[in-house]
Amino acid sequence: MKARELGRNSVVVGDRVALAGDTSGAPGSLARIVRVAERTSVLRRSPDDTDPLERIVVANAQQMVIVTALASPEPKTRFVDRCLVAAYDAGLDVLLVLTKNDLASPRKIRAFYKPLGVPMISTRQPVPAVTLSRLRSALAGRI
Repeated sequence: MKARELGRNSVVVGDRVALAGDTSGAPGSLARIVRVAERTSVLRRSPDDTDPLERIVVANAQQMVIVTALASPEPKTRFVDRCLVAAYDAGLDVLLVLTKNDLASPRKIRAFYKPLGVPMISTRQPVPAVTLSRLRSALAGRI
């Protein structure tokens, strides 16, 4: 539960909160969020035709991982571009993960985003251990 005085939209994914009550998780236990800590970052969703308000989607993130296929389906660079803008606006580090490089070459996409200095990792099926290790290292200790 959330304390009434916090309001309707005061807690989002990633918020650090203080709880009061029974936090054991046992059946019938009840705790409530009584405080939301100051956010270090916010990722926002802009207004659109169906919702005129800008909304905070994620708080306190450090990194955005954008995953796109190189084939089946074709990469959606406009979507990647929108994600990059949102990440840069929020002050987040970015990692672009290009999947299915066994079906298509990553050269074109890599060349397209190279001027931005976007770190990229390409994967294929089955994912080689060295690639999995690089991905784990890039994500380790990051929110």
